[in-house]
Amino acid sequence: MGYGTFGVEVVNILKQNRARYLALDCNIAQVEMGEKAKDHVIFGNITQESFLEKLKLSVSRCIIITIDNTSIIKAICDRILEIAPNADIIAKVDSKIEEEELDKLHVSSINSKTEVGALLAQYALDKKDKK
Repeated sequence: MGYGTFGVEVVNILKQNRARYLALDCNIAQVEMGEKAKDHVIFGNITQESFLEKLKLSVSRCIIITIDNTSIIKAICDRILEIAPNADIIAKVDSKIEEEELDKLHVSSINSKTEVGALLAQYALDKKDKK
């Protein structure tokens, strides 16, 4: 997973639940921020196959992709599945088209726009019901 806005949130929830995790980011400033927070974050480029091979993905319980560059998510999933064909991958996406592409690979996805929209609408409906 990346260690940007979404990645930090995922890490915080995993930590609260005492789950083991390893966050990856290619932005050294993000990695340094994670190190200061005592999070398990390493510097690396998830798009590089040689880097992925070092991660022992086949023994991972789940791989969460939270990167903001949605144009390369499918390529990353393809590479991960080449290395660890049975990997359980969950990716944050921003469109229905991306959801459909990942579904063809049997990769689970969460559409951030759909989910945030649903939460906003539910919040508004809850407020209306309280009046």
